[in-house]
Order: sequence, then C-alpha cells, then structure tokens
Amino acid sequence: IVWMATPGSKVKEGDVVIRFDPAGAKRQLAENLAALRQAQATLDQATAQARTTAEQDRLDLANARYEGERARLEASKGAIVSVLQGEASKIDLASAEAKLRVQQATVELHTKSDGSRIASLTRQREKAQADVDLINERLAQMDLKSPLNGVITYLMNRSQGWMNQQPFKVGDAVWSGATIAEIEAMLAAPPAWT
Repeated sequence: IVWMATPGSKVKEGDVVIRFDPAGAKRQLAENLAALRQAQATLDQATAQARTTAEQDRLDLANARYEGERARLEASKGAIVSVLQGEASKIDLASAEAKLRVQQATVELHTKSDGSRIASLTRQREKAQADVDLINERLAQMDLKSPLNGVITYLMNRSQGWMNQQPFKVGDAVWSGATIAEIEAMLAAPPAWT
C-alpha cells in the first residue's frame, strides 16, 4: 500500500481510498510488451519466409513441369530417331517425372511445415498479448475506489499474528483476496424521531 484515505474520513462514491504500488506491475508490463514485440517480429519473419519459400517452390515446380514436358516431347520422337536415342529419352522422361513428384512432395512438406510454424508462433503471440492484457487489468486495479458514500474504517492486519495485529497502513503488503477496509454508509438525512 502506497497511499490510503485517512481512517474515519468521509469518502464519496468513486473516490480513490487505497492505492497500491504499481512499480512491479509496470516492470512486468514492460517485460511482457517486449515479449509481445518479439513474438510479433518472429511471426512476421516466419510469415515472410513462408511466402518466399512458397514462391521458390512454385518456381521449382514450374521448372520441374517444364523439364517433364520437354522430356515427354523428346521421348515422343522415339519412332523418328535411333533406338538408342529413344531409350535415352525414355530414361530422361522417367527421371523428369520422378523429379516432378519429388518437387510436389517438397512443396507439400514446405506448405504444411510453414503452416504449422506460423500457427505455433501465432499462439505464442496471442499468449504474449493475453499476458499484456492481464497486467494492464492489474494496473487498472491498483487504485481501489469507494463503491458508496460513507466513512472508511481500516480492518486489522493479522499477517504478523493476532498478538501483533494492527489496522492496515501505508507500507503493508496485501495478499490477494484480503479485506482491508469497510465503508459504513451514511444516511442522506437523519431519521425524524417523533
């Protein structure tokens, strides 16, 4: 706790009554923002690399298809050219078809691998974004505001044992879910007694 409204003072609905130290959360936010930027950069790099790989694969596949068509054309001349040259053309055709199948398998492998990597990096970026959002939410909760008009009373801090208990004060560490204060509602006008 870095600041508290004076015990027994009147507070209005919406007034800040307790302020917690945001230094640790701000440090954590800075670290998480750096992790988010790194995750985004890694994702952007992987996406660009996947595009480059896909372009190269398309080019290699087109070249393999061209080589296959050229070999098929050469093999079709078998009846016109010598038997030996015709057999060589058939071997070239089989080789070109095999290279085409290998290239098609390579393209499929690259597509699936890049998709998987991008999905994984997207999940990492989403986790980093969720961490940033969580810290921002915690920072928004560093100022406790009065939910109603009334008089504030601080409860006993029993973290040092019941023998050493005293009301919460500036400098105390507070645990999650701790009840720190109560606000006794004030009536708008005193009741009329007759």
